[in-house]
Amino acid sequence: VADLAGWPVPRQPLRVDGAEKVTGEDGTVVLGPLRPGVVRVAHGVWPGLDVTVHVLGAQGPVFPEQAPLVPAPVSRRVDVGPPLPVNVRVRVEGARVTCWVEDSRGQVLVDRPVYIALSEGERSDETVRDGLTRFTVRGAKGAVSVSVADVRTGVTAIEEVQP
Repeated sequence: VADLAGWPVPRQPLRVDGAEKVTGEDGTVVLGPLRPGVVRVAHGVWPGLDVTVHVLGAQGPVFPEQAPLVPAPVSRRVDVGPPLPVNVRVRVEGARVTCWVEDSRGQVLVDRPVYIALSEGERSDETVRDGLTRFTVRGAKGAVSVSVADVRTGVTAIEEVQP
């Protein structure tokens, strides 16, 4: 059993030539060895969802032919990119925003310049102390996107603020 996207659907009740079966986690059900003849498979709840399978011999072929629901697994190694040289952190508390840059060990980098941009409104009550930049978002009518970028590396963090 597969959904409209082609993904397997587990634990579906089926009637196979009148016998009740349930699909496994991979959306399939084992019917046993091939026997020449016609097999009718219908959904247990929606009997209008059905298929008639024709088995032409003990070794097959079986019609209609269908690809397996679960394709063979594919694994690939993918390199996304080098590790980030720094982390840019943004903490939002109401309209108040605190941002900073830290190294890979989580240590705040003091005197690290950041570029801050708002989608709307302005920054007020801004302070910079011990590597932490704090400000309040004012003058916006709705949600504001706050973008904070480390000037040296370009690493950026974005948060939404509801002033």
